[in-house]
Amino acid sequence: MKICVGRKACFVFTVFLMLTLFSFSASTLAASPMDNLSGTESTSESHDEDGGNTDASAGNNKSGNVPAINNVSRNYYEYNGRDREYWLYVPDSALEGDESSQLILALHGSNSSGFQMMYGTKLNRIAANENIIIIYPTALYSKEHGMTYWENNDEDIGFLLGLIDLIEEEYNIDKSRVYGVGFSNGAGMIQNLAIQESADFAAVAACSPAYFDEEYYNFPDYVSDVAIMFTCGDNDKYMLSFEGNSAIDGVGAEKHLEYWRNYYDFDQEDYTYTKEGLYNTYTFYSENDLPVCEWVEVNGKEHEFWVTEGQRIYEFLSSYRKMPDGRLLYNNTTLVEASGVKKYIQLKDQMS
Repeated sequence: MKICVGRKACFVFTVFLMLTLFSFSASTLAASPMDNLSGTESTSESHDEDGGNTDASAGNNKSGNVPAINNVSRNYYEYNGRDREYWLYVPDSALEGDESSQLILALHGSNSSGFQMMYGTKLNRIAANENIIIIYPTALYSKEHGMTYWENNDEDIGFLLGLIDLIEEEYNIDKSRVYGVGFSNGAGMIQNLAIQESADFAAVAACSPAYFDEEYYNFPDYVSDVAIMFTCGDNDKYMLSFEGNSAIDGVGAEKHLEYWRNYYDFDQEDYTYTKEGLYNTYTFYSENDLPVCEWVEVNGKEHEFWVTEGQRIYEFLSSYRKMPDGRLLYNNTTLVEASGVKKYIQLKDQMS
């Protein structure tokens, strides 16, 4: 079939076709996938500053394609004969500057992935301004749970600790400012790491912990002090609010706080309370009146991660530093003397 008649018409059509193809190519390149990502859909969500939902599984579409993101790489770390996936965000300041970077290990919830945790929480926005490198590892598929799931076993613990060591070798990391963040199943795992491997973390944040499992509270021979922050929605179907106001049974704040209350010997009824917008913060103090634990109840939040939580979490984490001798500093003030061995033996006897 002949489309154009005469040289002038053919020339006009040719120019139009070339411009159309160029426009299509440019738009395709701008959204070209960085890599393919396979995995299951996540039910977790995140919120933008205006309160609107942004699905934490966005980008993990049916075709498995994900958009290119600046300063992000998909990597594999071989552990126990398996290539374990992790996503890594490295800000320009860490690549170009001489200043040491902070490090955050960010753990997704069940039925999710490292990419979904990164895409949904938007923590990279904070990291870009604060010189933070963030590791987003992906859990293995669990036959028992029928989804990706963090397990309290040597495989997952060894993998996560190995990742931290790897990044500390490859980049200039301030080892006094290594932090952890976990959502749901990842919140349980990050608490476990804070207990089992306390020397590696200054502070951790457990966001919307889905349950309390005694398995995550195995006692090592030694623990140094670690500050912890909990964030939970008062509409979270998986747990009660701090005051126990929920129509649905859940694990409750009391269970999650029990270990930390006993360790730091703070009175669960003695706290300071502040309210800012939708955020209700209960702060507990050590024996020398420095904050060691925060429970943040978020009005209207369900079992999800709000992007607005990210800045609050970072403000908490960045207040703490872990010194080589085990001392935990809060804004450069000694939180607790390095007496973890004696204190922990007493706690272990008490709770056994």
